[in-house]
Amino acid sequence: MRLDEILSAVAILLAVSTADGRPHARTPLPSPPVWDGMAAAEGCLLLATRDGRVLCLAISGSE
Repeated sequence: MRLDEILSAVAILLAVSTADGRPHARTPLPSPPVWDGMAAAEGCLLLATRDGRVLCLAISGSE
């Protein structure tokens, strides 16, 4: 993640290891997520944001 992305992000989605709590990935979000607004399906994370967007996040190279 570049510094300008971090500074312009309203929120950041953080993926952490369940084994040791270390961060695996960080993704800037255009708006904070709504409460209970995440679902995982078919290799994607669906995320509803406070500004009304629904984002589909997937690992690069996945379908």
